[in-house]
Amino acid sequence: MRGDLDLSLAWRLRRLVRARRPDIVHLHSRRGADWVGVLGLVGTTAPVVLSRRVAFPERAAIARLRYNMVDAVIGISARIAEQLREIGVADEKRFCVRSAVPPMQFGERDRDWLAAEFGIQHGEVVIGIVAQLIEAKCHRHLFEAVAQLRDDYPQLRILVLGRGALRPALESQVADLGLADAVVFAGFRDDLENILPNLDLLVHPAPNEGLGISVLQAAVAGVPIIAANAGGLPEIVEDERSGLLFPVGDTAAIASAIARLVDDPALAQRLGQAAAAHVQEQFSVDQMVAGNLAVYRRLAGCGDDRLPA
Repeated sequence: MRGDLDLSLAWRLRRLVRARRPDIVHLHSRRGADWVGVLGLVGTTAPVVLSRRVAFPERAAIARLRYNMVDAVIGISARIAEQLREIGVADEKRFCVRSAVPPMQFGERDRDWLAAEFGIQHGEVVIGIVAQLIEAKCHRHLFEAVAQLRDDYPQLRILVLGRGALRPALESQVADLGLADAVVFAGFRDDLENILPNLDLLVHPAPNEGLGISVLQAAVAGVPIIAANAGGLPEIVEDERSGLLFPVGDTAAIASAIARLVDDPALAQRLGQAAAAHVQEQFSVDQMVAGNLAVYRRLAGCGDDRLPA
């Protein structure tokens, strides 16, 4: 697709499906594929699976119209699957198959490398946020929380990983809060396997995250996580067991959680280790593959119609 409003996708996809005659077509709710792709497949013979990847609320009537045009809808987290039920998607076409992240080979913790790459020095506490620079990710809540801690914890540094149209506004907010020397905007990086082991904490304030792939990656790396108690995030971060949760938008709670883990390194380490174990057990690639295959087999009538849990 060339963007959310790439209407020509409908025609291109329809032509492709008619030429290839696939057994299943699987669309994902990204970049408009859920609407434009579905419209392009009306009247074709292939069963259509749609994965819903976001937890944003939507009008039930409009959602039902879209979902009634496909043969199966997969929520990538239990929360999304529950939202589908609330919208009115029928039980027989609603499934939950959690997303997973492939195994990553993490580098060693190397603060000399971190200093050379981002200017972050030994002794500083590195708080990472890995997300597009868009309003929905709520970077501002993390900045406001750190501003509250600045006097008592001058060693805090925020490493912002990601790109997006909101960067100028976020840079302006950082300056207004007096955090210009405490925040590094690193842009998009394709070497998270080297960066994540060097984070002391990861904070994810997004209020409508379907699951949170960057949070899964951080968990696998054993990074202590502080996340909003919303969307699919509590499925990764079990409060007080594999991380800390805070009420959406509560910057004082974010600040309190950061201070707590900075003051108690043993707790931070324990939560990080528990997160790694939890994700490896509950979010494996094998489980994700098996879940999707079960849906495909059910639709294609291949005999094995065992449903994903």
